[in-house]
Amino acid sequence: MIALLAHRPHTAWLSGRSLTAPIQAAVPGFSALGTVGLVFAGCATLAFAYAVIRDADARGSSVPTVWGVGSVIAWPAALWYLLVYARRRERSRAPDRGERAAVTVALAGVTAFVLAATAAPPDPVTQLVWAGALGPLLLVPGYVLVYRRGYRRLLERRARDR
Repeated sequence: MIALLAHRPHTAWLSGRSLTAPIQAAVPGFSALGTVGLVFAGCATLAFAYAVIRDADARGSSVPTVWGVGSVIAWPAALWYLLVYARRRERSRAPDRGERAAVTVALAGVTAFVLAATAAPPDPVTQLVWAGALGPLLLVPGYVLVYRRGYRRLLERRARDR
């Protein structure tokens, strides 16, 4: 592909060849799983921002949108929010269904991309394909743990057993 573009960069699109053909040849199923990965990455990013905004609002922040957008743009801001800011303030209300759904999608997305980054070969396209396959599959445990509040039951059971 690089040789094609290097020889005739202005005529590559005229030849009728797809510029993603080499990627599709190297990674079978890219068009389907890669597209799912891209869509899932976008949905998980928006869900993460929404969940942080709703959580910051419930904790009385004067700028919840800044926390949400900042957490998506800069991961250190997300870590600061989750590890320091959120622990210092109590929520004024319990998470509603929309917030739990957003956290479910965000958790599945982050987990899928972390697993893809550690288990897949160090190729961004392959990692995107893996994340596209893992993301929807991880919605099931995310649903049980977050949306159905299974993690709270596990923590309560663990506290009782001690």
